[in-house]
Amino acid sequence: HHLHSERRELIRRITRATEIHAHALYAKRDRRCLRSGLYFARLKLIGGWRAHVYLEAKHPVPGSRASEISLTSQQWHDWLKQPTALIDRHDARRVIKISSTAVICRTALPLPDGTGLEMVCKYTREVPGIKLVQNIFRSSRAMLTWRRAHALLQRQIPTARALAYAERRWLGLPRESLIVTEYIDNARDLDTVLSLDIRGLTIPQQRRLKSQLTDALVAVIKRLHARGFSHRDFKAPNVIVQWNGQPENVPRIFLVDLDGIRQHR
Repeated sequence: HHLHSERRELIRRITRATEIHAHALYAKRDRRCLRSGLYFARLKLIGGWRAHVYLEAKHPVPGSRASEISLTSQQWHDWLKQPTALIDRHDARRVIKISSTAVICRTALPLPDGTGLEMVCKYTREVPGIKLVQNIFRSSRAMLTWRRAHALLQRQIPTARALAYAERRWLGLPRESLIVTEYIDNARDLDTVLSLDIRGLTIPQQRRLKSQLTDALVAVIKRLHARGFSHRDFKAPNVIVQWNGQPENVPRIFLVDLDGIRQHR
């Protein structure tokens, strides 16, 4: 009995030591997205804009074209010469959402092979007020999205890859920001898949798809909590399903709209 107790205590200590080491390693890797190196770069642009950009991924991710290609700082310099030029308010086919202070739209950046990389751009203009002053002492929502997205990807939690973050400040106050993420092909939100896309399937096929989605969601939630994250806005519109509509294909789950995600140290 004594030996059995010692064995359990040894396993507990080894497990705890492994968790501490993993968290320290993840924290070190999380800082990569704020520095220049092999995978990311910091850029100083004209007009007072500063940016952090993605160059390449260490390991490709299924369903993510951006993780399979390599970009350069010069390409991003050319693309972000005028960051707000990525936003087209007048093309209704490309605009996803528009308000008095924010615009979300799709765009495509040209690649050397003649193809384009589809992306989603979110532009935000800060308005005068207490929140504007508070942002002197804290990161903007766009910067938080940039850091959270790469923190999740480091921990194998699927989300749309953040490709670029740009910000322009005036006297220390953030005035404009832009966050660019990859566009996920063949993707719809979970609510749309379960209410519309599933209608063309037979009853057994619907059951199998729901079972696959349930398993995928459970796996994502378990990994999210095991890696020290919580989500206060976990709902169907914030879960994207990548699925081409064919019953034989297994759907993939991606988390989007990362404002509700919190990391617990």
